[in-house]
Amino acid sequence: TLIKGCGLEKDLQKALELFHEMTSEGVPHNAITYNSILEACVKCNDLTVAEGLLEEMLSSDSSVEPDLITFSTIIKGYCYAGYLEKALKTLESIKSRGLHCDELVYNTLIDGCVKACDIDTGVRVFEEMIAAGLRPSTVTHGILMRLHLRAAAEDEANDAVA
Repeated sequence: TLIKGCGLEKDLQKALELFHEMTSEGVPHNAITYNSILEACVKCNDLTVAEGLLEEMLSSDSSVEPDLITFSTIIKGYCYAGYLEKALKTLESIKSRGLHCDELVYNTLIDGCVKACDIDTGVRVFEEMIAAGLRPSTVTHGILMRLHLRAAAEDEANDAVA
């Protein structure tokens, strides 16, 4: 979509103009439209706008339900910006809505723990991923290795992927 293209170009202003133009032209938004504008917000590091859009989706008069991609995008934004607690609260929102997290959500959260040097939370998120029946990939193991290394625990890093 055009909105997605604007996001790739990190032109949030133009993406928002297109998003609002749809409304003025009577074109309804759907989950794909919202997810595209949220991704643009994250790429442009404007989480305030992203949070407002999510609130709009969550409002009782919205006809668009946020999906796993919606929440995953918000989590990615929070983790990149260093807002690990907000990312973890979003994880709880996913679960409370009956959605099932995928490997991408867990990997993003564990990576957020790497950035925050929060090894305990990273390990807890990894354990939750395993308990949910998801199998860690080489990407997951790489993130775990960085988590342990970042926390200056080289021995634990080797054990984590053994």
